[in-house]
Amino acid sequence: MLRRKIAESLTARIFWMTALVLLGAGSVTFGLIAWATPSTYTAVRNDDLAGRVQALAEQLAGTASADCGPLLDALLRDTGADAMLVGPEGELLYTSARFAMQSEYTDG
Repeated sequence: MLRRKIAESLTARIFWMTALVLLGAGSVTFGLIAWATPSTYTAVRNDDLAGRVQALAEQLAGTASADCGPLLDALLRDTGADAMLVGPEGELLYTSARFAMQSEYTDG
């Protein structure tokens, strides 16, 4: 009897239809935001990192490899990235950087 009253009630029908429409719209909105945010965030983050690395390369052009540690540390601290400087023949260069990756191996 109570179930039939609720099923025939216009107020109950309107409530459930409104609730379903709002849940559907909210789900679609949340889904689109969850899908789009990671790709746009990583694109912006990569562009920012590429610009900072380019600026670092320009600063390092006039600096000796032993003296470039503070510049490299500032970039690594600001971006949270890992970096290492490689010489022209592919060997890792020693810098006075505290956060850069350092070579722990030798040939032979």
